[in-house]
Amino acid sequence: MTLLDWYSYSASGFFGKIGSLSERSFHLIQRIGAGPNVFYITLLCVLFLVWMVAMRNYDRKAKDKGLID
Repeated sequence: MTLLDWYSYSASGFFGKIGSLSERSFHLIQRIGAGPNVFYITLLCVLFLVWMVAMRNYDRKAKDKGLID
């Protein structure tokens, strides 16, 4: 197994797990009785929170290096 084979195998497994998890949560939300819009709004909020944390860490590192005041 070459490095490229291993990389493609691990990437497909990783994204497959994410797809499986999102599909299960989508079906759980449907079982509760909410529509698909609730799933997408929840996903959007989670992505926004991840982005906010990433930007906060980026600002901290930039301040430590003296790039911004």
